[in-house]
Amino acid sequence: MEKYLVQIRAYGYYAKFIVTCKPNDEKSFNDAIIDKVGQSDIVWEASSFYDNRKIWITYEEVKNDANTRSIPLQTEEGPRAGVGATL
Repeated sequence: MEKYLVQIRAYGYYAKFIVTCKPNDEKSFNDAIIDKVGQSDIVWEASSFYDNRKIWITYEEVKNDANTRSIPLQTEEGPRAGVGATL
């Protein structure tokens, strides 16, 4: 089974969730999205960023849950020495 991160932007709302389906099986993928949308545990957030008349559905394969974690891409460790010109 493969995991996919699905993001839906439709009619001024946004939802983001994970689905699991059989690899290389479009019907399994579509059924997984429909089943998830039919459940009441999806949080639909209001969003005025996108056109309210259009629908966007995007997805990406999740490897080792790297796409779903809330970790920073970059971290700062220890003090940094200042760099600059002296007068």
